[in-house]
Amino acid sequence: MESRPTSIESPIPVDLYVTVNTAVAHLAGALGTPTLLCLPFSPDFRWSVSGTRTLWYDSLTIRRQQDVSEWTGVLTAVRHAVQRLHDGIDHA
Repeated sequence: MESRPTSIESPIPVDLYVTVNTAVAHLAGALGTPTLLCLPFSPDFRWSVSGTRTLWYDSLTIRRQQDVSEWTGVLTAVRHAVQRLHDGIDHA
């Protein structure tokens, strides 16, 4: 009888996903892969309206727009997170 895996692993080793609200965010979160989720000022209800964490996925960190159509702060936070990962400090 063929055995089934007890957990799912990422098919491609990835240190960090950076994504917007797409299936990638959900898949990476379900796989437990460190993920930065970039959200607009008025996000989908699943992500709540504030905070950097989600009840859905422990490995996912949320970066939110502070103003409508202003992505500079979000992208700056992502750049810093990637730099820290590169420097070996942490992932978010």
